[in-house]
Amino acid sequence: MESQITSAVGKRLRKVRVQNKYSLKEVEKMTKGEVKASILGAYERGERVISVPRLFELSQFFNVPVEYLLADSAISPKETDTSAAVDDKTGIKVDLIALNKLPDKDVGPIKTYVNNIKKMREDFNLEVITIRQSDIRAIAAMYQTEPENVNKRLNKLDLVRS
Repeated sequence: MESQITSAVGKRLRKVRVQNKYSLKEVEKMTKGEVKASILGAYERGERVISVPRLFELSQFFNVPVEYLLADSAISPKETDTSAAVDDKTGIKVDLIALNKLPDKDVGPIKTYVNNIKKMREDFNLEVITIRQSDIRAIAAMYQTEPENVNKRLNKLDLVRS
């Protein structure tokens, strides 16, 4: 059972690292050597048991909830290909870096909604997320407006990326 849990947590760590496009060496460099590339690799391969404090540290570094790293860890984690579920023709790519710089008073509900999408899709990319048309309609309902106005607002705030 311990090896299954160790393996599942390792797979989640690797998934998050790869989504963020970091190499093992880049993580080591970015953490100023606090997280050694060889040790992180051993965690990811399930060869080394991760401590609770280190798990929290890595969840903060990757900006993911620790629960995500532990989710379903008694069995192998659900590996979902979220990119296959996204139709680029009907979605809008939102710049998450720009979104997070804006004050909550202007985009609070959108930030909350996008964060929930990230959790549901298990997509912790820190730069961009594709919002589907159904999501645009939901955001429009929150703002009591039409979906076209949400599109215009996102463009006006310079949040749309091609």
